[in-house]
Amino acid sequence: MLKKIKDIKSWKIAVLLFFLGIFVGYLFFGLGRGKNSNCHISYDYLNPRLGCQNKQIISKVSYLNLQHSLTAYLDAEKSAGRLADAGVYFRDLEYGPIFGVDSNKLFISASLIKLPTVMTVLRLADINPKFLEKKVLYSQEIPSDNQDFGPAKKLEVGNSYSIDELISRSLQYSDNASNELLIDELSKISPNEDLIFDTFKDLGLVVPGDVTKGDLSAQSYSSLFRLLYNASFLSKENSEKILSLLDKASFSQGLEAGVPPGIKVASKFGEREIDFVSNGGAPKGHIDELHDCGIIYYPENPYLLCVMTKGQDFDVLAKIIAHVSQMVYEEVDSRRIE
Repeated sequence: MLKKIKDIKSWKIAVLLFFLGIFVGYLFFGLGRGKNSNCHISYDYLNPRLGCQNKQIISKVSYLNLQHSLTAYLDAEKSAGRLADAGVYFRDLEYGPIFGVDSNKLFISASLIKLPTVMTVLRLADINPKFLEKKVLYSQEIPSDNQDFGPAKKLEVGNSYSIDELISRSLQYSDNASNELLIDELSKISPNEDLIFDTFKDLGLVVPGDVTKGDLSAQSYSSLFRLLYNASFLSKENSEKILSLLDKASFSQGLEAGVPPGIKVASKFGEREIDFVSNGGAPKGHIDELHDCGIIYYPENPYLLCVMTKGQDFDVLAKIIAHVSQMVYEEVDSRRIE
């Protein structure tokens, strides 16, 4: 009888341990994975991340209607004389649709070049992190008179700044002086090789030439943000560093103005004014270009948007970019799956 009681107790203990094991497994492999609970699914020929994909947040059907609406809006702005030309590129970063409106049309890169410059510097810092601590003397003023949206903070002549601080100022304030000092440091490191040129080649971008002819498209420039978002060019730490600095950028009249407050926008803007003169040298007019490209961190489903514009007035162009951003955000938000 005593043996039978012991056997029953052993059986109960075994059952208890069995269910305890299931519970622990659920905690580690179920709740522990949270929204990535599908990680046990594997594919032989697809991106491994697909097996851990989060549940679908927004509908992934084609954006054809939005594409038509954006085309109609931009055409109307052109007819009204407020816009000379534009290029738009959109990409859902959670395995969603892509579309563009003249997304391969070339525009002047202007301050957009600051981003690949910083990526070149941080590529060196991935190898030698102490490089960011190096101090650089700002010995002579570098004017930023050609910037309509000038830096909120400027370097002071006679002061020394670390490479790390120059990176922050170059991205947050789009400061020309900081960017020039970074370029100068790169030329000192490799006097016989253009490191930024090498970065352009590695990134598959067209190397800037005559600025009056255009050198970048909305689609080609957008590839930089995909590389940063996936940390596939720089380390995770430095990719995160760049995007967090761009989220703090002082320019808020473009993409950021088109989304609700509190939505993170990691973007880089660029501006350029080209003056035209007659054969006699007299002023004949000008053309402005204003661009804003980056990642809009829609909750749980970030997307990439790049808008490049050309016209006669920077403020008008900024409003057009903001309106495009608003149209895109509202469309994305309307697709949310409750």
